[in-house]
Amino acid sequence: MAHRFLSASVTNWSAQASVSSIDESWTAGSPTAPQASAGEKVGGRATHGCGYLFHTSKRFVSYSAQLKGKTIRWNVPPPIRGSWSHRQHAIARDNASVDGTGLLSPRSAG
Repeated sequence: MAHRFLSASVTNWSAQASVSSIDESWTAGSPTAPQASAGEKVGGRATHGCGYLFHTSKRFVSYSAQLKGKTIRWNVPPPIRGSWSHRQHAIARDNASVDGTGLLSPRSAG
């Protein structure tokens, strides 16, 4: 990611599904951040993971990983890439930056 993307959003996610619905929530950095949710929680175990969204003013790429105990399974769901819009820029919560060596650093709130 070094020299390609300067901004990033790091999130935790949770998903739970059944035959008739899916409940999904994404939390940006802070445990006090609002969660988006769709559907209704149903029986079965929830799946947990983390997501990394990197972007410039024109392009983005998003990587996710599923967390199962001490195992990290990358690309679940698969990576997404494409054009970065003004609307996405307006609602993005960039909570990290990428330095010249490609390392992520948290951004301070404020």
